[in-house]
Amino acid sequence: MRFWQRRGVRRWVVLGIIAAPIVAAALVGYYRWWAGQVNQALSRTVAGRRVLVDPGHGGIDPGVIRGDLLEKDINLAISLELKKLLQEAGMTVLLTRETDIDLCYSKEEEETGRRKKLDLRSRVALTETFGAEIYLGIHTNASTIAGCKGPQTFYRSASNPDGGRLAALIQEELSKVSPTVRQAADVNNQFMLKTLKIPAVTVEVGFLSNGQDAAKLVRPAVQRRLAWAIFTGTVRFFAEVPEEQPAPGNGR
Repeated sequence: MRFWQRRGVRRWVVLGIIAAPIVAAALVGYYRWWAGQVNQALSRTVAGRRVLVDPGHGGIDPGVIRGDLLEKDINLAISLELKKLLQEAGMTVLLTRETDIDLCYSKEEEETGRRKKLDLRSRVALTETFGAEIYLGIHTNASTIAGCKGPQTFYRSASNPDGGRLAALIQEELSKVSPTVRQAADVNNQFMLKTLKIPAVTVEVGFLSNGQDAAKLVRPAVQRRLAWAIFTGTVRFFAEVPEEQPAPGNGR
């Protein structure tokens, strides 16, 4: 009590109480200013870039199923979060779907096999008509090996070499939000990656066949972190100029 009764101590406590809101307001103001500067710089880097985000499956095609969890729903939720981030950074974004639909528009071709082919071709057509600079396919993985988990990014270097750089950057960012580190993989068995000639990647956000991944993938906070990682990798792709190989010549 004697310590508290000292006039100097009480004075400093009162001054602290008075100053705290002022200091807090100043810090908030500085943060907003700093965030505004960052956003302006970011917008100058990526403004107007055209990005196609493709939530895999939809409609009668659920994708991977685990109990009452459907891949198509997880893909769409993450894609919608990703779209918001890309747009806030100034990019022009198109989603192949924003609701639970597929992209087979022909009523004459309802057979399952044919419908899937038409669905994929519609996604290619949307990407090309939109004039996308890059393609981001969002999917959820599955494996008969229960231990397989974690996000992984796929590309096809034969279609566009820059797809590998995009995949690597996104994979690097995904490794920051996932305890399981995987490597971006060059594949030759995905229709979208084989058909598109722009930098294109398929991001498998996790394994729905794995109980730990499945429990995380349905959580909005995890979906937002995954969307942020994909977004950050995309921004880095546009912002970081790859090192150019020296041109052949006399060395001048």
